[in-house]
Amino acid sequence: MNFEGLHPLMTAHYRLDWLTKAKLPAVMKLNRALGHPSSLQATSEFVNETMRKIMAGQLLCWGISNRDEQLIGLVTIKNLAEPEVVVTTKINPAFKAGFNGAEVKDSIASLLSGIHHQVGTWRD
Repeated sequence: MNFEGLHPLMTAHYRLDWLTKAKLPAVMKLNRALGHPSSLQATSEFVNETMRKIMAGQLLCWGISNRDEQLIGLVTIKNLAEPEVVVTTKINPAFKAGFNGAEVKDSIASLLSGIHHQVGTWRD
């Protein structure tokens, strides 16, 4: 399946796009906030490996940016070979209180129904 047309995804308050569209320092800052390795090398490897898996059809992953164009989180979809997928959102704790998760969930559920999948598990 070709996922190229599945970005960017726009909601009323967020833009979901491939991590390669974000500036590397923003991804490093997000990784640090999420407790992930955040060195330049580790972040580059994370972005490259994520995009490799997207191109191989193994997963989908978007960076979530707010209206101020700040990268505030990630949404990842795994188990694409199955009709029911696993969706995970990880939001920078500094933005979690104001994050409208329902808005992102609705957008992802709509996208999934368009490619004949449904959410089996949603992890925040």
